[in-house]
Amino acid sequence: MPQTVGIPRGLLFYNYFPLWETFFEELGCRVIISEKTTKDILNSGIEVTVDDACLPIKIYHGHIRHLVNQNVDYIYVPRLVSVFRKEYICPKFSGLPDMIKSNVKNLPRIISPDIDWSNGKVKLMNTVLSIGKIFSRDPLKVWLAYKKGYRQYKQYKSFLQQGFSPEEAVDIIRNKTSANDVIQGKQKKREYKVLLLGHPYNLYDSFINMDIIHKLKKMGCAVLTPELLSGEIIENYNKTLPKKIFWTMEKRLVGNTLYYLEEKKIDGIIYLVSFGCGPDSLVGELVGRWVKKKGRIPFMLITIDEHTGEAGFNTRLEAFVDMIERCKK
Repeated sequence: MPQTVGIPRGLLFYNYFPLWETFFEELGCRVIISEKTTKDILNSGIEVTVDDACLPIKIYHGHIRHLVNQNVDYIYVPRLVSVFRKEYICPKFSGLPDMIKSNVKNLPRIISPDIDWSNGKVKLMNTVLSIGKIFSRDPLKVWLAYKKGYRQYKQYKSFLQQGFSPEEAVDIIRNKTSANDVIQGKQKKREYKVLLLGHPYNLYDSFINMDIIHKLKKMGCAVLTPELLSGEIIENYNKTLPKKIFWTMEKRLVGNTLYYLEEKKIDGIIYLVSFGCGPDSLVGELVGRWVKKKGRIPFMLITIDEHTGEAGFNTRLEAFVDMIERCKK
């Protein structure tokens, strides 16, 4: 019977899931994903997390506890430090395995490799081999599993860049549907273009964001997300800044903002941030100032936590779309 590896549906799951899943499956494991975020998962996470943790961290704890109840053999919780040279992820990611081990009881074995691109490719290769050693003594098999996972990841990113959601991209890769079928379902003309900024785990978890993408589409808006732009465009626009932004995710959001403001391809910007997020509190202020300089582009920053009410959230979205309509007249 194959060993089971649980992957929590939270944080950078929306960035790297195809890589992780393929890697473990190629090593003969059965991968179990926690269910989509629900109120019960949130409450479960809140029970064991410190009060000042941000909403995504609390939800991640809830997903961990859900996997514990699934009796998996392992849970994959990488210690993410850096995914690009001389750039960094939020410090909470590097302390995540320690938080999980401290806060959650009855854990199975945690697979928590150090992912740090600043140490170079050789170190990364050693990290991959150390994970694979748990399931296979053949280093070639482990490396080939990683290479296949990386190819799946690149394909996944290309679909995101074409405008598919993470769920749609995964379904296409798994041959559950075709890209043409998804495109035909999207072929509805929308009146306004809204740039929706935020971390992937805020944008693509419909429970966290109260299904904001679907709601905006129902209001007649085409929603543009940060994944649509290539890394090259992001780099080029970040070079115009007087100082380099070393937070990887915020760098992408800044590049998107500068590009769309310069190209004048949007009618409004919504920035979705988690309460207590340090990097976003800084970049959100910068984005607001840049938008203000351009003038007549509606901008709204929405801060979310476990207390955010849907009624007030919907009212703000409706008012935002009304504001776009007035600016277009």
